[in-house]
Amino acid sequence: MSRFVVAAAAACFWLGAMAAAIAPATAQDREATGTAPPVHPGTKLSFPASLGGATLIRGNNFGPDSGYVYGLPNRIQIVVLIKDIGRRMPTGSDNPQLTNQFTTELGLAEQQAKANGFTKFERPPVPSTCTYANTTFRCIIFNATGGTARAFSKMLMTGYNGFVLMIRADWALANQNTQADADAALQAFVPALMR
Repeated sequence: MSRFVVAAAAACFWLGAMAAAIAPATAQDREATGTAPPVHPGTKLSFPASLGGATLIRGNNFGPDSGYVYGLPNRIQIVVLIKDIGRRMPTGSDNPQLTNQFTTELGLAEQQAKANGFTKFERPPVPSTCTYANTTFRCIIFNATGGTARAFSKMLMTGYNGFVLMIRADWALANQNTQADADAALQAFVPALMR
């Protein structure tokens, strides 16, 4: 088997594993408890079959949380998680509750990557902020390497209508995707979601 085929297969595995990471951390909540609604009742965000150029792959509920996975023709995946943390999340990206939740979710992403054979996890020491569709998110780009495969994610998080709204774009070098491709996908997707 060529190195490219092995790297592509590993990258596809990463993307699938990262899409599966939309489930909450607790083991009993990892199984889907049903199909997520096309309009989330708490946030009123709509999740149609096509959104911002991406196609809905699946939407599932995980206990009180809802996750939606969208795919693009260039194999970038966009994952949206609406998380109910048991108390109202203040609006915005700069409150202490959201900062703590962001740190927790980033740690879970690292655990998920390592559990799926990606041994080297890299991220900047401090997240930044980014704005899409007049909404400011706490954001970070991280990557993981496993064998010859290298996969990337850009994770965005904000408090929205009392919930945690997390959006993540996942891409792999083996698919010839770049950060610019992921940013373009998010620039189309997030405004379509937030209208």
